[in-house]
Amino acid sequence: MALTQDEFARRVAVLRRLKGLLQLQRERLAGYLSLLENQAEAIGSGAGEKIIAYAEMEEQVLAGIFSVQKAIRPLEEMSLGAAPSDGASTVGEEVAALKSTLDEMKAQAREQSAKNRGLLSARIAAIRMEIKVLRESPLAKARAAYRVPASGALLDLRG
Repeated sequence: MALTQDEFARRVAVLRRLKGLLQLQRERLAGYLSLLENQAEAIGSGAGEKIIAYAEMEEQVLAGIFSVQKAIRPLEEMSLGAAPSDGASTVGEEVAALKSTLDEMKAQAREQSAKNRGLLSARIAAIRMEIKVLRESPLAKARAAYRVPASGALLDLRG
């Protein structure tokens, strides 16, 4: 089956658009990986404000990644029907290479995210232990003995 010039041009355009979106996705995933590494450092240092900031940035970056992925899916389906031909084969090869790179980056992101979750869980457990130790310390109990109850019974309103 011979392709018409218009059909060929349409397939090449779909592949080029897909390639552009895959490159954008690669850039966003690289940014996400960098963010995850910085987040791991913040968790290790115990900087609470930085951890919160990175979590908020992570939500925004992931929203961007998912929006690009929504645009990629229909183009991938359209490109599956396109048989590689002379002009489209090089673009198709570039698209295939980008897809494999993206798969590797997604795997790295999953690993780093799991590592960060583990670090954060350990940090939370350590903070809980510190709080428990502080509550049970003799100094905290001694202060509690001298604490004056906050009640209105000690006020003289008649003056």
